Amino acid sequence: MAKAPAYPDGKAVVRRANVEGSEELEIPGGLKAGHLAVLVNCQGEATLTVGQ
Repeated sequence: MAKAPAYPDGKAVVRRANVEGSEELEIPGGLKAGHLAVLVNCQGEATLTVGQ
């Protein structure tokens, strides 16, 4: 997936494409109150950890 899908009243705060291996992503400005959705399209075996 090269582009995040459009969500009503939302915006992508971090995007990555074609990533291999481990990576930690910072959200510019940090987390704010409200909803956070994470969309991942993985190929192969992987583990995703989402934390603050």
